[in-house]
Amino acid sequence: MKNVVFIPTSNLYRVRTLIKYYNVHNLPTSQRVIFIADDRGTISKQDYADAVNDSRFELIYTSDMLAGVNELFADCPYYDVIINDMYKVSVKMVVFIYASHVLGIKKSLMLDDDILFLKPLDDWFTHDYVVKSDRLSWMPDVHVKAFQLAYPHVDIVEFNHPDHHINSGSIIYTMKDDDRLVADVRAFFSSDEIYHILVNRLNKNKGHRKGWSYDWTLEQFFYGVHIYSLGLEIAQFKSAVSIEMKLPKEDRPIKPFKKIPNVIHFIQMKKQLMYDAYLPLIDSYLESNNYNNNKTK
Repeated sequence: MKNVVFIPTSNLYRVRTLIKYYNVHNLPTSQRVIFIADDRGTISKQDYADAVNDSRFELIYTSDMLAGVNELFADCPYYDVIINDMYKVSVKMVVFIYASHVLGIKKSLMLDDDILFLKPLDDWFTHDYVVKSDRLSWMPDVHVKAFQLAYPHVDIVEFNHPDHHINSGSIIYTMKDDDRLVADVRAFFSSDEIYHILVNRLNKNKGHRKGWSYDWTLEQFFYGVHIYSLGLEIAQFKSAVSIEMKLPKEDRPIKPFKKIPNVIHFIQMKKQLMYDAYLPLIDSYLESNNYNNNKTK
């Protein structure tokens, strides 16, 4: 079976840019890359189909993915309102379940869409689980309490040590026990405390939603807690996935690339500035190394 990569997205620019810079070295790969396009907003299915017009990529739609898993969570009191209205990025929490239950895919990689996928990650599929550490992530007290109540079998205080936190934007996951992941997702969508965190966040920012807060990394905490609860030694992507890119400043210009990672993940809030700063550096690297970056076919 090919090494399946799922990329949930709701942004056409990121889709087009990811495709343009995908596998710039034209390396042999067994990857099967599937965009999960969020058609619950203003972007039409045809818009996505036009953007993903490349034989190296496949396309499915969020509405179809949810239709395949909704029955597993229909009785969870906050499932529909959270996943469709309050916190749409929570669809990431059902990707591996959909892959297993509907597509029969037991191992896959999930990537965020704010990335440059410059080189394949096939070698990492020898591991059952691979994550990227995120030591900057931290759960405030209100989140600790919410996750303690939702997951009483997990030592959330110990998990909240920076060494245990991961970035949910790059995960290889193997469905060895489907029921365990399903149960943890159900607990998330049945939690009064998690629901009220989102209610408070929306009320606080109604009409003028600004910036980030830890309330919008709940799916990251979810995957961190779930994977931590497995009690396994988990492989780390390390330098293969870079999330440490910084915006240039007058006294701190960005250095040219001497080599490129497999994946660059733009986790910063001002993402377009990151694209504007780093795409010319990637172009320069490719030109100096006599590579032609791929164009949409």
